[in-house]
Amino acid sequence: MIHREREHSMPCPIDLDQAKIASVPRRSLRSTILVALAALASLWPGVSQADPTTSEAGTSPIASGFGGKSSVPAQIAADKDRQAEPMFANSSKRYYEFKDRLNAQSGLSFGGDFNLLTQHASSSPGARNATGGVFRFYGNWTPVGHGTPDTGSLIFKLENRSKIGTISPQGLSAELGYAGLTAVTFSDAG
Repeated sequence: MIHREREHSMPCPIDLDQAKIASVPRRSLRSTILVALAALASLWPGVSQADPTTSEAGTSPIASGFGGKSSVPAQIAADKDRQAEPMFANSSKRYYEFKDRLNAQSGLSFGGDFNLLTQHASSSPGARNATGGVFRFYGNWTPVGHGTPDTGSLIFKLENRSKIGTISPQGLSAELGYAGLTAVTFSDAG
């Protein structure tokens, strides 16, 4: 008969069975760490990005605190900041003076932009070229309480997305045999 001596120890409230620890896949541990880091990052205030609600002059183009860099008030503020650039200083002075007068008299500020994209594929079973454009006109009208802390505003953005030619850049992916989408903004949605 073989006699084995057993080691007596205090019971541990946490089962640290080595077989169970070894069976946890490393991928699961990595995923857990990534999820924890993402949760921490979402709670931590962004320190590497400028506050989109404050312009360089320190004024807030977004009075309510909602929106971001692509919000209408932030885009109008960025457009206003561009007037100080040397390239635009002389050529657009009258335009910006008109916009300032209109805003002072009626509470209407506006802006617009046009984006153009052309894509070319070196080889394709279908079309190889696609061009599209996006025209946007946006504004902020403050008919109630203009110039006071308590305002009532109408914020608007009108957008037209169209192909230029036979196919839009978003549609080029199907012509290439690609299952995903490219250039999502540049569709022919109208």
